Amino acid sequence: MHSFQSLIHSSQHLRIVGLGSSNTEHFLSGMHWLEILDIGIKQTRNIRNHVCINSGVGGDTTVLALARFERDVAFYKPDVTLVTLGLNDANPTQGISTEDYKANLITIVNQLRDLGSIPLLQTYYACPPERVNAQRYENFLKNMASTREVAAEQDVFLIDQLQRWEQLRLNFPDLYEPLMEDHLHLNRHGNLLMGLELCRALELEVGEDAPDFWDSTRKIQQILDHLDTTVRPA
Repeated sequence: MHSFQSLIHSSQHLRIVGLGSSNTEHFLSGMHWLEILDIGIKQTRNIRNHVCINSGVGGDTTVLALARFERDVAFYKPDVTLVTLGLNDANPTQGISTEDYKANLITIVNQLRDLGSIPLLQTYYACPPERVNAQRYENFLKNMASTREVAAEQDVFLIDQLQRWEQLRLNFPDLYEPLMEDHLHLNRHGNLLMGLELCRALELEVGEDAPDFWDSTRKIQQILDHLDTTVRPA
């Protein structure tokens, strides 16, 4: 986190890549969470000469992300790369064990550092277990735990979206459901919340110029702030 903060407060040129699957790919109308990060950087630091590049591809696993790494990440020479992977690796049909997922994620972190890019790891939002293959859901939770382990072991800053989203799903399903396009994807409202959560984690301010636009989403954040922080994904 310190390296990220030092970078945005010392540079007038910043290039960020979002590497992930359909959670990162911008395939719906409306504002995407990576665009909210873009706004947060502009409004907090007023860095005009910067760009957020979306390198999300639906269906991606860590194996596929590594296969396209040179084309979709290294090519852009990013200063910062935000990595959000793990749900597709969890699909039993992929044949990727939790150990393989963790090893691949460490490889991605090392390759980013070799590029001179600051890696940031991010967990997924929550998905309802009753609507996901049981083995895939179990693997998903293991992969997200591995993401946390990699962040701790490799000294990488972690944005733990799942921890907060799971609290919302369990405690306020009436607020959670309207944020989902389907059981595996966010809609535009869900993207707003994910973007605000991301910016908060990175200490970026968003939306002070248009507070009414963000009001309903900030209310959900306030509800999350008052939930018991000991709640963890089940």
